[in-house]
Formats: sequence, structure tokens, C-alpha cells
Amino acid sequence: MVAGVALVVDLVTVALTYRLSKGRLNVRAAFVHNVTDTIGSVEVMVAGVLVVGYDLYVADAVATLLVAMYALYHGVVITRGASRILALGSPLDVHVPALAEALCNVEGVADVHHVHVWKSDESQQSFEGHIVVER
Repeated sequence: MVAGVALVVDLVTVALTYRLSKGRLNVRAAFVHNVTDTIGSVEVMVAGVLVVGYDLYVADAVATLLVAMYALYHGVVITRGASRILALGSPLDVHVPALAEALCNVEGVADVHHVHVWKSDESQQSFEGHIVVER
């Protein structure tokens, strides 16, 4: 019964964080945490039935391992994204050489070099470069 109550609470928190989880890294981490808790609540109920009803004690260990693998996978994905931002890495959707070439094709631009593009957070990208203009 406790797992059933926890499941209801977990489902409510998953519903509250779902929409916002697509745009913010910290909310995505909270969402994954809530999903993991939800899966854990289901795991407790299913494994409890299998252990009590069928003496299938391995069910709890297998279910726990699956929940842990889910949490670990998403933890690595979120950490990778956060590390890219913290290390000022270039965004995955920006091809820097193509950007420099496109800037060179602008009328009045003679050369573009020393180009850097980075993400300062999930929604803001920054650009720095040396642009030589024609005289």
C-alpha cells in the first residue's frame, strides 16, 4: 500500500515536471529522478508480489538492477550535457567551419578566423571571432 501511495505521488511529480524538462537541464534531472522513483515504486509492488506469492526472491534484485541501469544511463546523459556547458564546449548543432565559411560569404567580409562558439546555458549560445572587413 505504501508503494501504491508513493506511485501516485511520483506520477503527479512526473506530470508536473514533464513539460519543463525539455528546456532546462536541472528540471530534466528532476524529471528523470521522478521517473526513476516511479519505476522504483512499480518495482517494489511487482517484486513484492513475486517474492511473497511465488518465493521468487531474485525478482527484487533484477528489478533493482534495471532501475539502477535506467538511472545510471540518464545520469551519464545529463552529466555529459552539463559538462559541455561548464567546459564552454561548442554546441552540437553548430558546425564551426561552416559558420566561418558563411560569414566569409557576407558582403564586405574579407576573412574570418579564430572562431569560437560555445553554450553559456541550455538556451544561449555565444560567438567570438576575428572578422576582417574589406577596405
